Amino acid sequence: ITYKYGGSEKFSKKDEGFLKKDLKDQHVYSTNYISYAWMGENLIIGTDNGELLYVASNNELKSVLASSPMDGWSIECIRPLKKGFVVGGPDASIYIFDEQRNDLKNPYVRYDRKIKYDKSDSKVVSLSVTENEDYLIFGLEDGSLL
Repeated sequence: ITYKYGGSEKFSKKDEGFLKKDLKDQHVYSTNYISYAWMGENLIIGTDNGELLYVASNNELKSVLASSPMDGWSIECIRPLKKGFVVGGPDASIYIFDEQRNDLKNPYVRYDRKIKYDKSDSKVVSLSVTENEDYLIFGLEDGSLL
């Protein structure tokens, strides 16, 4: 795995410790990492099983976010926001996560409501947000742009 942050390139292999940590109360069910976003110096990784992994800048897996969608809701794309992030996946739907600055164990919490475009069942494959975060634009696998 190769990734860049702050102008420096980092290399890591899974067997050399990338995302390796024995979490006492949590289990990572999937190692199919299909989306990611930098959140400051940390990284949020989305899996095909709907897990959101919170990774520190030293490659340490801090947690699987408790409010991850799970149950096979694959996280196809992640877009950082000023105070959190948004994820897109199946069923033309998205979830919004809010930053919890004082909670080190669960730094991001999902809003209760899933936002879904009712006229399509295609998966969300891209996300964009305006600079002032007034509008969210998402692209669907069927070519629609909403």
